[in-house]
Amino acid sequence: MLLSLALSLATQTAPLVVEVRGIAAPPAGNAELIAAGQMTYGARCQMCHGKDGNADTPVGRAMKPAPRKFSDAAWQAKVGDADIIRAISEGGAAIKKSPAMPAFKDLSPPAQMTPLVAFIRSLAAPTATVTVM
Repeated sequence: MLLSLALSLATQTAPLVVEVRGIAAPPAGNAELIAAGQMTYGARCQMCHGKDGNADTPVGRAMKPAPRKFSDAAWQAKVGDADIIRAISEGGAAIKKSPAMPAFKDLSPPAQMTPLVAFIRSLAAPTATVTVM
């Protein structure tokens, strides 16, 4: 079967795109931006949402409703950056979500919000796309 796949690939003229789960794709943005966001996340978000975005912390487990799981790829795909910024800056009650989510009005967009959103985006469940020529 492997030989058959190799022969098929060798004769293919168009690139073959393969999605591989379990290999982290590089997040959008650059490493410095994400690192800056990680600093803010650690100070403001990690207590409830968890280091890896799974909301599996003592505080997160105690909350009803549970905090958003930033590692949820389906949620990441359907929510826009502006929605994330609004939730952070205005709090959960303002967006008809949990009132336990505080408003962080002191975080200045874009200086602090852009890196924070980049880091939150980096927490999505890892998936990579590999192109074979």
